[in-house]
Amino acid sequence: IAIFDEPRKAGEYVDDEIKVKKYLSQYNISSNDLSKHYDKIVNQKVLKDWCSIYDSKFSPENYGDVTVKTQWENW
Repeated sequence: IAIFDEPRKAGEYVDDEIKVKKYLSQYNISSNDLSKHYDKIVNQKVLKDWCSIYDSKFSPENYGDVTVKTQWENW
């Protein structure tokens, strides 16, 4: 998720955990909201499209032996 509240250069992202948490709190965005968007975008769009084009042992419903971890687990 890109945050555009302050001027930035192309390719420059906010990766300071404190700033991200402050932004999320300011706009009442919960970790559950982020998880729902992640599932909708990554699992149901990107991975679904990938599996429709390429032969894959993974699917949006089953990652198999893959464990997906985010930078800030258990917010």
